Amino acid sequence: MSTQTTAQPTSPIVRIALPEEKHYVGQSLTKVALRRLRRDHLTLVAIGIVVLLTVLSILAPVISSAFGVNYTSTEIPDKFLPIGAPGHLLGTDDLGRDQLSRLLYAGQVSLSIGFVSAILSLVIGVSLGVVTGYYGGIVDDITNWVITTLNSIPSLF
Repeated sequence: MSTQTTAQPTSPIVRIALPEEKHYVGQSLTKVALRRLRRDHLTLVAIGIVVLLTVLSILAPVISSAFGVNYTSTEIPDKFLPIGAPGHLLGTDDLGRDQLSRLLYAGQVSLSIGFVSAILSLVIGVSLGVVTGYYGGIVDDITNWVITTLNSIPSLF
């Protein structure tokens, strides 16, 4: 006759109370993300500043003409005007050029460079991902190796 023995636990089962997780049943990920974003006030302030600077840069010609200044015109009598001078809110430089209009036009250049580089990165990344996903195998291994190698090189900035 064989007798079976079952092992009995030597210590009682300890139940740990975990914090309740919020479940958003029936809501899209977009709604959940927007709800979290609305609670993060620092992020909302940063988004507001970026939007304000973008709008000001886009409207640079309108703002510049409203003050009656041209960002390229040099007026030697107006050189080194201080901040808040009439017609020059941020003053002028050593050649008499308005600093506010130059700053706003520089924002246009920065925005265009940023958008072009983002679109170029998107096109290259999606194209490479489609080719890698379609062929797989050795193409996937080579692509993964190249990307890992490039990511291992420290950036300069």
